[in-house]
Amino acid sequence: MAWVEGQYWSNLFQLEASPIGEVYLFGTSGDGPSPVAISRSLDFGLTWQRAVLFGEVCGNSSYETGPTPVVEAKGRLYRAIERLAPSFTWGADFQAVRPVESEKHTHAV
Repeated sequence: MAWVEGQYWSNLFQLEASPIGEVYLFGTSGDGPSPVAISRSLDFGLTWQRAVLFGEVCGNSSYETGPTPVVEAKGRLYRAIERLAPSFTWGADFQAVRPVESEKHTHAV
């Protein structure tokens, strides 16, 4: 078992085309509104590379989630995650998010 710094509310998964031993964690970087984080291990999770953060590109790094499954389809990863939008009112300002094909960042729907 390993402690993975900067990885909260994450789930463990392996990509279909991954080499043996390559696994990933996908969640947020903090225990509260935080950027999305993905970490990779090349040794079945014994050691982990530093997390890559997403979400700050959009000007809002306030994402929250629980440990939900990751689905891989046609080269994309899909996972349930919520974006907390300004004015940051709990319950009222959460939005579903999805990638938009024609742009390089995530939009609320």
